[in-house]
Amino acid sequence: GLAGAAIASASARLLGGVMALFLVMSGRCFLRVGVRDILRWDGPLNARLVRLSLPTAGESMVRRLGFILFMRIISALGEVPLAAHQIAINVESLSFMPGFGLSVASTTLVGQSLGAKKQPSGREGTRSAMRFSLVVMGAMGVAFALFGPSIAALFGSTPEVVALAGSAVRIGALEQLPIAVLMVISGSLRGAGDMRTPMYATLVGTFLFRVPLVYFFAIVLGWGLNGVWLGTAVDWTARAALIYILFRRGAWKKIQLR
Repeated sequence: GLAGAAIASASARLLGGVMALFLVMSGRCFLRVGVRDILRWDGPLNARLVRLSLPTAGESMVRRLGFILFMRIISALGEVPLAAHQIAINVESLSFMPGFGLSVASTTLVGQSLGAKKQPSGREGTRSAMRFSLVVMGAMGVAFALFGPSIAALFGSTPEVVALAGSAVRIGALEQLPIAVLMVISGSLRGAGDMRTPMYATLVGTFLFRVPLVYFFAIVLGWGLNGVWLGTAVDWTARAALIYILFRRGAWKKIQLR
């Protein structure tokens, strides 16, 4: 049952961690780290690591808190909307995979370009990743809009749950382009050492848009799960617009990691 799923997930993560550690310690990849390297204490370097990680840790905490409030609203709608929401999330996660991959690629390209003192290459890498992400996730959005109910039906459930999930997936099509922009630019900023801007975008989006709008649309106006997904779409759009504006200002180009 549920305990078996938890054991399987924990085992998979443990195996992945052991394999990653083996690779970096065996010298079979470009980076080699020995036991002495792991145990050696470097105060200044560790201080830099903490400074760089704190904004991302704060972003994760904000995201988790927002998720708890968000799910509390959905739970109040009843079991059928909750089940439909989970199916819709599973469907939408298919579009997140290419977006996340391109975000990591953008982080790498910008980091290497700035490290080599080649800012134009970093900007072009971001543009290329952005174009690719917009095309791929835009295509996914079209598929969601046209075939949302059919895709949701593949997960199997009662007709009522599937119908509600299909409607949510169709609304989720509105999120795809904003999410593409947000993921790639967030990755680029992290590659430049700007960990705070993504945190600010998450903070503003979660508490000024997502939670209030989802509550207003779903509970106050009585739109149910459709209101949840509409509020979420507005949130993603607002975050994407904010982080794009901040990226265009170019403060990330002047960051020094000291």
